[in-house]
Amino acid sequence: MARVAHIADLHLSVDEPIAHGIDLWAHFESVLASIADEGVELVIVGGDLALNEGDPKTYRRIAERLDAFPADVLVQPGNHDRPELFAEAFGRRYRWTGEPLDRVVTWRGFTFVLLDSSSGSVSEEQLWWLESVWRTTHPVAIFVHHPVIAGICRYMEINYELRERDRVYRRIAALADLIHVFSGHYHIAYDGLHNPVLQHVTPAVFYQLDPDTPDFAVASDRAGYRIIDLSPEGISTVVGFAG
Repeated sequence: MARVAHIADLHLSVDEPIAHGIDLWAHFESVLASIADEGVELVIVGGDLALNEGDPKTYRRIAERLDAFPADVLVQPGNHDRPELFAEAFGRRYRWTGEPLDRVVTWRGFTFVLLDSSSGSVSEEQLWWLESVWRTTHPVAIFVHHPVIAGICRYMEINYELRERDRVYRRIAALADLIHVFSGHYHIAYDGLHNPVLQHVTPAVFYQLDPDTPDFAVASDRAGYRIIDLSPEGISTVVGFAG
């Protein structure tokens, strides 16, 4: 078995370390401490590392902290990030050429697809690429910042939903009989089967939203994360909160 942590929506800033009354870096540290206690061997940072818009100072500080963490680390951008700055902070594997930072990663015998939705959309070219790599590599899961399922968080779906989400869902749903999709973005915890997509939304490191109101409403200031256990028999996952 292999243990993975999925964290998302850190919303960190060197210049603005306090937002909504929350010490952003303290939240980050509390989540790192919690997942270290869980014995994770890989951390996947699922986007929105930056508070408002990514900057080199913030990314360098995040990278330095993750470099010191006792696990492997993968990073993907969210809609608040600037992918063109990732290479300098996180290494040449994130070199941005103007194209999405889509990746196929094999780790300890398990293959993941990291699908880049940081533009707020997933293009036809990206979906063709996904279909191609799915046929050849048979991944165990897709990680994409934006959820591909509707009816999860009213405020975010009204204001910040993935563009042409239904099209993306249909193309992903055609890939296999069961597909695990791990996302962030909505600042809630959610797991639901929408045949054949098992959508997992990881709670934010920053704060959690009320999923039922069309208005912006913070439901909790607890810092969240997700633990994913991988084995030849399949995937199991549980959400946790730091502190």
